[in-house]
Amino acid sequence: MLATIVIVLLVILDQLVKYLVKTNIPLGSSVPFLPGILGLTHIHNTGAAFSMLSGARWFFVLLTVAFVVFGMWVLLAGRLRHPLGKWSWVLVLGGAIGNLIDRCLYGYVVDILMSHEDAAAAGARRELVTWKTDLRQGETPS
Repeated sequence: MLATIVIVLLVILDQLVKYLVKTNIPLGSSVPFLPGILGLTHIHNTGAAFSMLSGARWFFVLLTVAFVVFGMWVLLAGRLRHPLGKWSWVLVLGGAIGNLIDRCLYGYVVDILMSHEDAAAAGARRELVTWKTDLRQGETPS
């Protein structure tokens, strides 16, 4: 029950923040939120991550509805035993429902967060991913 209430509150917060971004930040613009780390941005995304499959609105609507139904079943049936798993699922469901509302009302998702990681952090992240991939393939990282 508490999880459902939190999901509803997250969806309300999601829509409120997106409304404030849409009314205060011009489309395509960004303003610092946590300087050097995170910014608030106003972008319309008609696809998935990084606008992949752009224009497949109804595919994503149906996919999201199926995911939310499955996710609520998992949550309400008590399939997640660990609190971290349960509350992570709550956050994901809140975001999925918020994006579903955007797709149904506007035909796109209002993306509002942009990472401002510096070049050193991006490079280190890339190296770590490459190193992990090399280890999985049995290669010695250079």
